[in-house]
Amino acid sequence: MRQYLETRAGLSAIVLILAPLAGCSGPANAPASSGSQSPLSADVSKNRAWIEQQLTQPNAFEPAMADVFAAIKTSDPALYNQFMDVVAQRVSEGASPFEAGVAARPIFLARLVQLMQDASNADAERAIGISVRTFEYYLSHDAGQCIKTMRGGADPNYDKLPTKDDEMRLMASIFRTTKPGEPAATREEVTSWMQELVKAHPESAEGFQYFNLPVPAENQARAICGSILTMYRDLQQQPDQRRADLFRGMLRMAK
Repeated sequence: MRQYLETRAGLSAIVLILAPLAGCSGPANAPASSGSQSPLSADVSKNRAWIEQQLTQPNAFEPAMADVFAAIKTSDPALYNQFMDVVAQRVSEGASPFEAGVAARPIFLARLVQLMQDASNADAERAIGISVRTFEYYLSHDAGQCIKTMRGGADPNYDKLPTKDDEMRLMASIFRTTKPGEPAATREEVTSWMQELVKAHPESAEGFQYFNLPVPAENQARAICGSILTMYRDLQQQPDQRRADLFRGMLRMAK
């Protein structure tokens, strides 16, 4: 039971960071402005130039998404360049803008996981609140997409997600402000909390047991997403410092 809960705690923690990135499929999603060059070119350098030009155009991006790219460009230029290069390369090879952005998403995921292990208390609290609202939305709209998003898949209807702007603002804050050295709950403390969670909410055990099913049925998908929602709701009720420490501890268990 202990090993089972430790594994689920680590896996559950990464759910949050997959959902925001589902809509962050890359700047090639932006519509071309009047007179701008189409990004669908065989020339990688021209593709990238077009993409970066779009980032400076009013209304080409939603402000929150544009701010994420600005934060990454300032705080981690190497990561920014790597992402842009992959998107531009994939577009030049004939991928759609959406496909190119999805291909580049893992570059963000790895770094965001790392940074969130040291998220500030304020960002940890925001992340937990966003998680609760996001899973409430998926449970009421599409449990199947909930599973796909948890596993890193892009959500084609991300623009309809009510938390998307808050997620983007959170991502920008994490890239700009996260510093190493924040305290975190130990593996033992996280596991103890998970054990208490299952005792208090025995129905959540069902969802955790389905976690590794390759293709869960509709009822199983709902159980999985419901269990994660229960976990984040419980986390939301913890005292302030403990809440942030548990959040960071879960993410560090997912290393």
